[in-house]
Amino acid sequence: MNDRTNDVRRLSTGVEGLDELLGGGLLPGTLTVVSGATGIGKTQLGIQFARAGKEQEGRTGLVFDMSARGDAQSHDEYARRMFGWPLRAAHADRVPGSRELFDLGCPLGDYLHVFDYAGRRVTRGDLEFEAWQDWQAELARKLNVTIAFFYGNFLRGARRVVADGIEPAHRASESIQFE
Repeated sequence: MNDRTNDVRRLSTGVEGLDELLGGGLLPGTLTVVSGATGIGKTQLGIQFARAGKEQEGRTGLVFDMSARGDAQSHDEYARRMFGWPLRAAHADRVPGSRELFDLGCPLGDYLHVFDYAGRRVTRGDLEFEAWQDWQAELARKLNVTIAFFYGNFLRGARRVVADGIEPAHRASESIQFE
């Protein structure tokens, strides 16, 4: 019997003992969700996974900080302390031009935090027409920045992404992240 998962080179988590428990690491092309209470090490595990790309693929992964609480995690502090790796923040307020995006020698950053507000999801009924239009334009701008960040970095060889700061919510209306 030929098990195809044995043929796949797994991605190191950056934690040797965890890699052993996982049969060599995580399967490429899959989504892995790590959940748990505040302070148990989810962010640090994410940083270790992103950094492990440097040894395994020759390029660190990307860190996409989705926190909207106003108290973004200390991603750069963790990366510096654990690996001497200074995260380069991407511009969160502008989309790179095509020359910058396609010039593979031009670094785009390996960390992005675009959300700077918190609260429940805003619906059309919550705002006047002009305010709703402004809100939608702002979300579209943030989406364009995020797409350019990922696209440009994938062009440059990034193969790992850590999405951190996802808020727990029972309903989509409870978090801006579901917009």
